Amino acid sequence: MSAQTISLKNPSLEGTAGLEKAAPPEWSIVEETPDIQPGVYGITMSASAGNTYVGMVATTYIQEGITQLLSHPLDSGKSYSLSFDLAYAANYSWAITYGGFAIYGGNEFGKREELLWISDNFTHTDWKQYQAVFTPSQAYNYIIFSAYKQPGDSIKNIAGVLVDNFSSIREVIQLALSSENSCNGANGVAVAKVMNADDDYSYLWSTGDTSSKVVGLKNGVYQVTVRGLRKKTTTYGKVKVKASELSGTVNLTPLSCNGAKNGIIHVAARGGILPYAYYLNDAETARADSIFAQLSAGKYEVKVMDAGGCTAVIDKINLQEPEALVVTKLDVTPETCAGAQDSRLVIGAKGGVVPYKYSVPGYARFQSDSVFTKLSPGHYVYSVVDKHQCEVTGDIEINKDGRGCSVFVPTAFSPNGDGVNDVFRAVVHDYITNFSMVIFNRWGQRLFESRNPDIGWNGTFKDIYLDPGGYLYVVTYTDSKGQDRKHQGTLVLVR
Repeated sequence: MSAQTISLKNPSLEGTAGLEKAAPPEWSIVEETPDIQPGVYGITMSASAGNTYVGMVATTYIQEGITQLLSHPLDSGKSYSLSFDLAYAANYSWAITYGGFAIYGGNEFGKREELLWISDNFTHTDWKQYQAVFTPSQAYNYIIFSAYKQPGDSIKNIAGVLVDNFSSIREVIQLALSSENSCNGANGVAVAKVMNADDDYSYLWSTGDTSSKVVGLKNGVYQVTVRGLRKKTTTYGKVKVKASELSGTVNLTPLSCNGAKNGIIHVAARGGILPYAYYLNDAETARADSIFAQLSAGKYEVKVMDAGGCTAVIDKINLQEPEALVVTKLDVTPETCAGAQDSRLVIGAKGGVVPYKYSVPGYARFQSDSVFTKLSPGHYVYSVVDKHQCEVTGDIEINKDGRGCSVFVPTAFSPNGDGVNDVFRAVVHDYITNFSMVIFNRWGQRLFESRNPDIGWNGTFKDIYLDPGGYLYVVTYTDSKGQDRKHQGTLVLVR
């Protein structure tokens, strides 16, 4: 049984040129008023074959067309090929927006039962050949050709078409062509599949292979010739095998603490053929999960393999960890006197991830200030944590002071620059607050004032050295027991 070929009667649409509202012999009007051209509405273009052709328009409300009863029905499920020439006329009684053409099948005269093929919109004014391939869903006795306007198009737009030079309707092999990308030199795949198979077929590829599927291909274009052995049908196809586009990137979650094992490498693969398999470093066993967790700091390499055996390597992955969190200093200010409870601890740290928090259990837990005050003598455990709760701990001993708590004010000093007793100040062995020391001359003039017990008087007033002799002092403060104290008396300046 040979392949089906249906010849159309009067395929070049020969008729009386310039005849309006007419179809050429062997053809019938299916709707409205097609015309035999040239010569109607100023159309003067020559035919592409013979002497005449047909012009048609389509609006929102009308769709001009011509039809013919076929010598043999179009069979359901078979694929057919038909070529013809189309052109566009910008003015055809109306202003024409674009060219559009459609093919229908039907079993009653003038009834469009199935849309078999439509052209894209076009605006070329010269003849161009088109080829339509279609597969009817049922058998049809009539074929219908019409101007075609896109559904939903503006009511103002009008589609038109000039058509000529139909070929026979030939049964064809409908091919579905596919490929798999090539990688690693030559492992691409090309496949030809007959969609409307009702025959035995032979295959011949440009590589010389004779099966429907060819493997081991480099990237490139490959042609296949498919022949129906009983119907003597022949078709051709080309398949492009691309180079593999498999690739990958990584998102890293660094370690939270120095020496931890909680780093994460998250691989994002793309391209290639799903599913993917993932390898970390020199692992021989693949995994389907693209997330590698609980990793130590260091250098890593990830290999992604797709289902076609293509690979992509992501190397030089540096999974980092913070610098080790360490305590850099412990500054201790001892108790000023027995029972004062005014020891002070300052903790210094570096590394990890700032900000830090500091803790001395029993006094303060995880404060942002690194200074701890009002500490009693004793043994202390301290800790420092960073932003990620990484922690470093240690302990320290704050010793007792055997001295009694007191504030002593001397009665004389000698500001002569010999480095001995050059400054008049209170000698403090207590945790005191609200300190004040004021110096007066014998006439009650204020010569000096300090609110810091560490800052004393050097025997000058307005940078002038004062004469030896007697001066008055008043010292006030609040002691470690919260009692207000006052010392006053006479001091002697000796030169």
